[in-house]
Amino acid sequence: AGYFSRLSTDMKTLPNGTDSRRNIVMALGAILRFMQGKPWSLGQEDTDISESSNDCVQLFLLGSGIEALTSVLQDTSAQTRTTAVRVLHSCLSQQPGVMRKQLMMPESTELRNTLFRMFEHDEDAEVVDTVGELLCFLGDARVACAENSLVLDEFPTVSNSSYTDFFETTILEHVMGLFSHAKDFVDNRASCDPHLDVTFQYVCELLMLPTITQRTNTAIAEHFDVLHGAALLLRTRRTNHVVLAALRFLRHVLCQTSKANVETIAHAGVIAEMLGAYRRDRQHAGMVFSAVLETLEQVCKKNNAALVKLVMDHFGTLAQ
Repeated sequence: AGYFSRLSTDMKTLPNGTDSRRNIVMALGAILRFMQGKPWSLGQEDTDISESSNDCVQLFLLGSGIEALTSVLQDTSAQTRTTAVRVLHSCLSQQPGVMRKQLMMPESTELRNTLFRMFEHDEDAEVVDTVGELLCFLGDARVACAENSLVLDEFPTVSNSSYTDFFETTILEHVMGLFSHAKDFVDNRASCDPHLDVTFQYVCELLMLPTITQRTNTAIAEHFDVLHGAALLLRTRRTNHVVLAALRFLRHVLCQTSKANVETIAHAGVIAEMLGAYRRDRQHAGMVFSAVLETLEQVCKKNNAALVKLVMDHFGTLAQ
């Protein structure tokens, strides 16, 4: 534990933005990757990965690892911040059970809030992308249920209600709140954070993760601000990948919604904005055009007469 304590101390005390601090974080990442699934002593080469006695993550945590990571996540160097997020990702993949409990503890609040700030405001696109990948990984069903190293070809069937509740209330509620920035993003206002396009792609992906329970899917369909924000993203001319991400998310909601939510969907302008996106892209017959058609096809296959009528009321005008 002494070695990892020294690493943590260096991470916290070395000057901000320096190569020496970045190199320490990179060294920690290399150690964790090298030791993943490896037995500590000779003569254990045949030990199964899931039974490995690799305690690197626990030793790092005992050495004030969370405090050290929180510190370097706020470094002025984008490369250092990216590497620190990857170290956290590596810890989660090696010891999901340990890290799950750690992230849920009150002393990890600053770490979580730092990740949220980076996801929304960081000036470097790679940092935002890396944090987005990490947040999606936190919603992976294997992270929610596994105790030791993740076995990538296994999908657990046992739920972990305490972690699922934490993920939904702590992470997803924050993520859903980001849709309040959709109009500023679409209007291309200068006050917008520079890489909200990357953020919005991951926001849409996070809200479609299979770990989200049915009650959360229902809550999303009832959440006017989320639906309206996602619908507004269909207006953006800045980049098609945001429009496509929003369409995938809205298709996911529409195909799982109940008849009771159709009024909210109509009020949020979801179908009206889809029609607008269809009209803008139909001359090019591009990816947005195809994605809207695919969404309509899937919606019309569902046994939801009220939703189908809403679609026909809007798209029926194309035949006039």
